[in-house]
Amino acid sequence: IGTAGASPLLPLAEMIGCEGNSLMVAVMKAPELVTLRSALNVAGLHPRLNNDRVNMTFFAPADGAFTQLAADSGVTLEALLAEPLTLRHLLLYHLLPGPVPPDLLVVTPAFSTYWAGENVYVTQPFQGVVVGESGTATRISKAVRVCGSYLYIVSHVLLPGPSLEALPPFIEYTKPTLNLAPVTTTTTATSSPRSCNPDGTILDVLRSNPDLSYTLGAIDTSRLTSLFNNASVEMTLLAPNDDAWWEAALRMNLGTPEEILGQTMANLRALVWAHVIPANLPPTKLRPQLYESSGGPATGPISVNISPGNLTMQTPTTDAHVVAMGLGDACNAAVYVVSRMLVPQQLPDVLKVQPMPTEKRK
Repeated sequence: IGTAGASPLLPLAEMIGCEGNSLMVAVMKAPELVTLRSALNVAGLHPRLNNDRVNMTFFAPADGAFTQLAADSGVTLEALLAEPLTLRHLLLYHLLPGPVPPDLLVVTPAFSTYWAGENVYVTQPFQGVVVGESGTATRISKAVRVCGSYLYIVSHVLLPGPSLEALPPFIEYTKPTLNLAPVTTTTTATSSPRSCNPDGTILDVLRSNPDLSYTLGAIDTSRLTSLFNNASVEMTLLAPNDDAWWEAALRMNLGTPEEILGQTMANLRALVWAHVIPANLPPTKLRPQLYESSGGPATGPISVNISPGNLTMQTPTTDAHVVAMGLGDACNAAVYVVSRMLVPQQLPDVLKVQPMPTEKRK
């Protein structure tokens, strides 16, 4: 049961111990996953889920989900189960490369999958529903923990495209082994490479940088600390520095950053998600292109513009310069310090406007 004002936690129906167990054990034990077991065998993914040394998360479609997908696609269930490549791609779209416990599921709007570049979304505030790129929503009917992995049984097959006939090109995700060169200015100068830290998190970076205290406060106040302290979750944070928070407070007709932190939980989380890209994009991977933020349509796309000695992040409401990057050594997360807050085009709740202060900032 969640705390007041927070999304309710999804209860675990079963917890399976570590000794010799895997996600496949949970799949084999569930009576509503008979068709999935056949699909995994056809797709050649039985060994992948039977690996007890790798923690993963699997959204497991129940039997009726495959029947419904076959009917919607105008084929028989037998014909659907005779397509090993299609099944392999679809099932990898349901598999996440890392553990996602219920407390992270209820506060995270998007997760990367083993279908590289394709996300699975979680409606916020959390109501036990996940959504594929196609827009099809499915309810989680059961949650099972298997040692450090998680199985969530869902009622529909998630699709990364509008139909089986219109799926995007498949590229399988592979976990990066990064050697990041730290960069502390907007120039492209680098020092000698160093290995990343598999246990490093975004929270480590924020806590070690006193100029990011308000961003750290927003994550803490909006109860997202466990998400940003999870080394398995891949993401990129565009962290406004403290001066950016003061500028945003004036732009939003509020007096101080503390008054932004005093907004409703929905507004504060929307502000945080507007600065998160649900993918790991260190300086070696960032490209001059459009990226979708975890804030969704309310935020608008983030346009990355790169020129000699200058890196900017542009949204429909804001232009922000990157003033520091390459901070920390986390393998699965990247942090860019930006000069302005990327305020969403719209917020979930009406902004509570405070009187303007009479004193200037000291």
